[in-house]
This record gives sequence, structure tokens and C-alpha cells, in this order.
Amino acid sequence: MLSVLHVMTRMLPSGTELQLAGMLRAANGKHWDPTLCVLYPGFELARELADDGVPVFELDGHDRLHVDRMRALRELTRRGGYDVVHTSLWGAGAFGRASVLGPRRPAVVMSERRVEDFRPRRQRVLDRALATVTDEWIGNSGDVCDFIVRAHAAPRSRVHLVTNGVDTTVFRPPTTVRPPRAPAEPARVGALGRLVHQKGFDVLLQALPMVLADRPVELVIVGEGELRSDLERAAHGLPVSLPGALDGATAVADYLQGLDLFVMPSRFEGLPNAVLEAVACGTPVVATDVPGMRAATGGAARLVPPEDPRALAVAIVQSLSNPWASPATPGSPCRSFDDVADGHRHVFELAVAHRQ
Repeated sequence: MLSVLHVMTRMLPSGTELQLAGMLRAANGKHWDPTLCVLYPGFELARELADDGVPVFELDGHDRLHVDRMRALRELTRRGGYDVVHTSLWGAGAFGRASVLGPRRPAVVMSERRVEDFRPRRQRVLDRALATVTDEWIGNSGDVCDFIVRAHAAPRSRVHLVTNGVDTTVFRPPTTVRPPRAPAEPARVGALGRLVHQKGFDVLLQALPMVLADRPVELVIVGEGELRSDLERAAHGLPVSLPGALDGATAVADYLQGLDLFVMPSRFEGLPNAVLEAVACGTPVVATDVPGMRAATGGAARLVPPEDPRALAVAIVQSLSNPWASPATPGSPCRSFDDVADGHRHVFELAVAHRQ
């Protein structure tokens, strides 16, 4: 069985990190033997994985240039004798691949999770330089795979599509049908994600007064992040609540199942988990037409241009009136975490063969 070291910068309770955690739990002792290395210590999700039997190493360091972390990761890689080093996202991808430089390195696989054509030139130069020590790449949507080819100058034959996983025992349509809301009762509209510029919640708040001119709604934006204060100021006087992050998948599923409409107004994505989970719960979706969104919705959503509050408001009003007027029927286009682990194992095996 393959031994794989997974390198992640931080283990926040966010999309990529939760996907990695779900996959490691499914893979552990079945698809491969995983070890997780987190470049920064102190994350609850890392402790949960350790409790679930996944070996976890948390690096710490005080050198401003992170030389001590690089040295520790290099020593861990050599001492562990891993068949594969698998990195996720740009920071861990750059750090992890640089740490294995040398003739006796293990096979290396890098995962990208978002389309980030805005990356500065210095990052693109480093990605292309580190392509020489990358055996295979993984993208979670076709758009992300195309981005890998552009950004990394990766051979198309070595870029592999492995979509995200969803626990459909948790994220599924509610077992009881909720009665229709009375005409004067506010519709419950929700959004979920980190409170950061990428997610576009400021655009949603700009659209809300136009929605309210047509019908009453209550908007609940779930998540935490650096823009909380800005969003709270923008939401002043509007029927908006920002309750913070939810604790665990069951709480997220309950929230999604209770919505009349889920909205994802992102400026850029890769394959957003929140949309996959909303679709799996049978909740109607309005989202921006950015890379990865069509794959996430499977066609069961109204898509609008990003940065366009008027178009977003129109789509919200239309969807509340006619939720499933879309080209496809609702249903999750994603796979189980066991399927995701199996897809990664295939790529890891290809990387080992390529390295040999």
C-alpha cells in the first residue's frame, strides 16, 4: 500500500481543508496510508484527524523566511520514506515541492482547487520552475485543470480531474416536505462561505434592496472571515443576519435544508463545496457564472455574471417564484469521499510510475 505525505498550509474548517479531511478519513488504511503535515500548528481539524487515526505533524517555526519549517519538512520527508508527497493549494504547493528538491525525492502530486489567473508573475515563475519536480497534477473541475495547464505549463496528459466529495448521508433532501410559505411570510435566503472578497457577499447585499422591492425575504450569511465588520455595516437596516460559522456538517445540512434559496455570488471559484452541498440537499441555487460553478450545480441553478447586483437580484426573485426552472433537475453532480480517494490513488500510482 502506498505511503503518502499530504502537505497543507493550515487546516481551517474551509472548503479545501474539509475536502482533504474527508478524503483522508476515507483513504486511511484502505486506499493508502496517509500522513498529514500542517505547516502551521493549532488547528482543531488537524486534531480531529489525529483522533481519527491519521498521523499528523504540525510544524512550528520563528524564522521570518521559514527556513526552519523548510528544514523540518525536508527531514520529515526523508525520514518517513514516503512514496508520494501530495500538496494542496499554492502556498503548500510551493513550499512542499521546494522541500523535496534533490535526486532521491519521492513522487510529487500537486492539487489546485481554484482558478487564480490573477496570480502575480513571481508565483507563476515559481510554479513553472517547480513543474520539473511535479509528476502529476490534480484539479477538481475542468476549469481548474485548464488553469493548471496555463499557470504551470503542465502537460495536459499529466493533469487529472478528480471532483470534490460530499457526504450524502448528511447532505440530502429533507425527509419531510415543508409547507409553502404564506404570501406575506419572508422567504429564507442563505449564503455560506468565508467572509472574504472572493465570495462576493458585498454584491449580494447590494442586490438585496432590489429583491425586497419585489417581495419580503430574510437573508442569512453563514461563515467567518476578515470582512465581517464591513458586511455588518453594509447590512445595517436590512433583514440580514450573520450568525458566524456552523459547528459540523449536520448543522450545515440542517441550515441548507431550511432555505428557500441558496445564493453563491463568488468572484472566482474552483468547485465550491457549499454549492455541491446545497444541490445535494435539494435546495434551489442562484450563483455567479464563474469557473467551476457549472460543474458544481450540474445545470440545476440560475447563473448570472459576477459583480452584477441587478442581475443577481433578478435571478433571486425569479428563483423564489419558480425554483426549478432550469435545464436540469436537482441532484448532486459530485461523488462520495471513497470515490474521491479512489481517484486520488490512481493519480498517486501514476506519479510513482512516472518518477520511477
